[in-house]
Amino acid sequence: MGRSEKFFHVDRDSVLSVGAVLGLRPAQLGTQAETTFINQFLPGGLCPWGEAMLGADPPLIMTVEGLDNNGLARRVQIAGETGVWLDQAAQRSLRAGRNRLLEAFAEVVRQGCAPDKPSRLSCSFVYRARDTAEMFRVNSGCPNAPIWLVEPQSAAIVHDGDSSWLGIPETAGMLIQAMLAYWDGATRPQSLPTDRETLLPAPVTVIRRVA
Repeated sequence: MGRSEKFFHVDRDSVLSVGAVLGLRPAQLGTQAETTFINQFLPGGLCPWGEAMLGADPPLIMTVEGLDNNGLARRVQIAGETGVWLDQAAQRSLRAGRNRLLEAFAEVVRQGCAPDKPSRLSCSFVYRARDTAEMFRVNSGCPNAPIWLVEPQSAAIVHDGDSSWLGIPETAGMLIQAMLAYWDGATRPQSLPTDRETLLPAPVTVIRRVA
């Protein structure tokens, strides 16, 4: 990849400026043992997404029992039977737990089949086309977020992946197949343009604002 190749990054937190460098930070996790392990597993550090996915707050919740243990499940009576009512906070916790488990699995698969490609926990997420970046910021609920033209290092290996693979399919075998397809760079016929993301390894330099 030549130095001239540029990409488009949506700055959802509106924190970037011209000349800024998107880098990584060493992990600071719930325990010292976990922190030491992750810093050895991903020695370059974590991006903000990686910090969110590996952090201990909120706790990783995947089951009703987990919701119970964290005071997020409410028991209700329905037609004489006891059920569980999941309010918005409980639903958000389950979605977050799902995403975090998928990202952890994706990283283990990457280490095994595509170790030369950038980790989703240690990268910048960008698009190759400006119109796709503009579509993404609208779909993400931040239509006024800045879009920056960015550039990785000249020798950087990037990964073009279809994030629509990163879901929970009907079987465990299909999940393994989907993860391998993601790291192979395969695209699904039904995926959206915004699903087709590019992962850039750090450091990434901000060149100028384009929107």
